[in-house]
Amino acid sequence: MQPSRFNVVLIGMLLAMIASPIAVADDQFSETQISLFNDEVVGILRDNCLKCHAGEEAKGSLVLTSRSSILAGGESGPAVDLQDPDNSILLQAIRYDGYEMPPDGRMSPQQIETLTKWVHDGLAWPKDLEEIDYQPRKGGPEVNDETRQFWSFQPVHRPEVPEGGSWGNNPIDAFILQRLTANEISPSGKAAPHELIRRASYDLLGLPPDPADVAAFEANPTAEAWARYVDRLLESPHYGEQWGRHWLDLVRYAETNSYERDGAKPYV
Repeated sequence: MQPSRFNVVLIGMLLAMIASPIAVADDQFSETQISLFNDEVVGILRDNCLKCHAGEEAKGSLVLTSRSSILAGGESGPAVDLQDPDNSILLQAIRYDGYEMPPDGRMSPQQIETLTKWVHDGLAWPKDLEEIDYQPRKGGPEVNDETRQFWSFQPVHRPEVPEGGSWGNNPIDAFILQRLTANEISPSGKAAPHELIRRASYDLLGLPPDPADVAAFEANPTAEAWARYVDRLLESPHYGEQWGRHWLDLVRYAETNSYERDGAKPYV
């Protein structure tokens, strides 16, 4: 039996549709929408979102590496609402409207516009991509042109000492005076010997000075006597106790787990 001309034409049309770019890209999305995803959306997600929202330890149980996981959402619900795109949690977060993503600073207006268009277009996703491959970076901080702008990465330079007038005996005092003057604050007068020794003792040891030391310094308030007293404070075990305490507080040190429990704390 010979195939009819109609069947031949129909088969040809079907083959053409299968071979067309739109059909290859996705049955649901246009080639332009898929290109937007591949060329822009993936990069935005990698750079701004996947550090916190990928893998088994994703924050809020929200994983943004696949279309299905985005629609499934996390603890706060689906990240994208296809029926009401503007109220999608993802768009609220990048607009800093109730949520804030990324937490360390807003995306650029262009990036926000791109993700907004992507969500409004129905979350275009290539058929052959199950999920975005993302491997979190390990090791120390990345050094690049952007991170070098942070103050601790700047090269050391010697600033010009501002005019300090007659107040202060150290170049540092000149910088302090400059800031005080800018804020219309008058600097304090010169400390009396007993005030000076009291400040040193409380700052370095967290303890009041010995009365005998106060009397001795008041009787001989020279630069040499002051230097000897400060050196003695720095050599005291109380100096280590005072400043070590701040670090122990920071790491929340405790010798036991709690009341009536003496469980070992091997990592503290």
